[in-house]
Amino acid sequence: MQNTEKKDILFIINPHAGRKNINFVVKTLQRIDKDIQYILANDLQTFEKELNKQISNHKVFVAVGGDGTVNALIKYLINKEDKALAILPFGSGNGFANELGFVSDIKLLIKQISRGEIINIDVLEINKNFFINLAGIGFDAAVAHKFQKSKERGFTSYIFSTAASYFTYKSFKACITSSHFKIEGIYQMISIANTRQFGNNALISPASKAFDGKFEIVLMERIPLKELFSFVYKLFKGTLKESKYIHYVSSQEAVVIEADCTKYHIDGDPFISNGEYHVAINKNSLKVINMA
Repeated sequence: MQNTEKKDILFIINPHAGRKNINFVVKTLQRIDKDIQYILANDLQTFEKELNKQISNHKVFVAVGGDGTVNALIKYLINKEDKALAILPFGSGNGFANELGFVSDIKLLIKQISRGEIINIDVLEINKNFFINLAGIGFDAAVAHKFQKSKERGFTSYIFSTAASYFTYKSFKACITSSHFKIEGIYQMISIANTRQFGNNALISPASKAFDGKFEIVLMERIPLKELFSFVYKLFKGTLKESKYIHYVSSQEAVVIEADCTKYHIDGDPFISNGEYHVAINKNSLKVINMA
């Protein structure tokens, strides 16, 4: 995908993401080059309608928003040789964008897109829904559900949602099986990680990479209040490791999780299940602009 022209780029803008000024993005794009096209996707219906009309006319699709905005693009780009993803991070956490080196610099992003260098990453599935960063069952899903109801966006609001959920959320039983292992236990949270972080550089799975052909299952038991500060410190320092509260299991194949828990999230967006979760991996199936 060498020498991508500006007319080949389509910006998909989520005006509800994070707390940043979306008007600045539109004005900057128009100032740089009027050949660069964009969509203002106020809702999912608008997003899908416009993208279905535009998908064949462009090569690089820029998600302007957070992980949820990125996630909405996956089904249009997966396993497409002539399509690639880029990100202008404007969300609350921007976990996937942080991992791949995307920053909120429009001119730099367009320069990198024009170079046309790409990397291939893995795409995961949970209950037949794609995700590229993390999915989670339990505590972090409860936070996602609470955060969705919050009128305020941004990191501060997310922290308040997390703190409130810590004191109210109860652990659940779960059984995790594949053709190579079976694990049972009582957990506060189960995360399925394609990359290292939730967002805001909170590194829940420090060894995870989006292009290594495997994913990590993070099994976390309830962290006692007296050890919570230490846990949070290590989370943001990227020094979490095996302990009596947290365990990591890597898999290159499908996994089934049965849990006494129906709330889960996909790249930060809340969902409800019947307590059964089918996880799969699509290796090297999505092209992403290389920011290195």
